[in-house]
Amino acid sequence: MMNMAKVGDLILDREHGDIGLVVEESRAEGWKGLRYRVLHVAADGRRITGWFSKEYVETECEVVG
Repeated sequence: MMNMAKVGDLILDREHGDIGLVVEESRAEGWKGLRYRVLHVAADGRRITGWFSKEYVETECEVVG
C-alpha cells in the first residue's frame, strides 16, 4: 500500500515502531534516491534528521497524523 506522505505528517515505521515527522520533501529524487527528510528523537533524546527514500517512506511506513 502506498502512503503519500507530505511535509508535516507523522509517519510510523511498521516494522520497528519508530515515529518521525516529515520536515522536507524533495520534488526530484535526490542523492542516491533519497526524497524525504524526517525528524525523529533517538533513544538518548537527541533530535536527528535524516533523508529516506520514497520507496521506504511510502511502502514501509504508515502516515499516522
